[in-house]
Amino acid sequence: MQIITAHTGCDFDALSSMVAAGKLYPEAKLCFSGVLSREVRDFMRLYGWMVPVVKISRKDLDKVKRLILVDTRWINRIGIFKDLIGKKGVEIHIYDHHPPHPGDIQGDAGVCREVGATTSILVDLIKKRGIPVTPFEATLLCLGIYEDTGSLSFSSTTSLDLQSAAFLLERGANLELISSFLNRGLSEKQNLLLKSFLENSKIKMINGVEIFVIGVEIEDFVGGISLPLRKFIDLKNPDVTFAIVRSKEKVYLMARSRNPSINVGEILSFFKGGG
Repeated sequence: MQIITAHTGCDFDALSSMVAAGKLYPEAKLCFSGVLSREVRDFMRLYGWMVPVVKISRKDLDKVKRLILVDTRWINRIGIFKDLIGKKGVEIHIYDHHPPHPGDIQGDAGVCREVGATTSILVDLIKKRGIPVTPFEATLLCLGIYEDTGSLSFSSTTSLDLQSAAFLLERGANLELISSFLNRGLSEKQNLLLKSFLENSKIKMINGVEIFVIGVEIEDFVGGISLPLRKFIDLKNPDVTFAIVRSKEKVYLMARSRNPSINVGEILSFFKGGG
């Protein structure tokens, strides 16, 4: 058995990377490793019947001969599939766009490259191999690229992301549908978090670069915390933003850059993060 999975807290780049990997590994099964982001949950409620994701139990892991990881190399972010890492007879293939870190899972094959979205890496392979893509697949894959690159506006965006997005648009990607998921309204909790971002942000000027630093504490879990951050950036238009959100159980560290000279992915790699 071959399994394709991504990180827990699956976002659109993770989901679309799974679907893209499925085009490259047609015999593999798509499986979520854990919870989904709010936006992906909403998408799956509407279009899940078109995305062939299956559930797998621990007892089925013994049947797995190849694990394809997308959008992550962290062993602590792949749920039950971490039991397959280092297991004899199991190949590990990895496709990821985050900067390397000493604690990363080491794969037997795959492509790891610092670009705006993991989906772009996989779309490039699909393009080179002449694999057909349906308009729905093109839309979902483009959605993943647009989410992780801020609609191709973040400084982490590369020419590969632009080329991959263009390839998908040529194959019928629906920009209206993409926009409807990327520009959705905030939930009540997300609105409160955005308000907290606005009230607890500080500006620092370093070598002429405007940097916003946000630090907030929250009582309850807020799903899709990247969306309030995106709204904050749209409102303030900073060069660079760092946000620390502390809950009872976890501390979330996020960063976004619109300045091509500032690689926040490299900065967050010191914290085992990618941006």
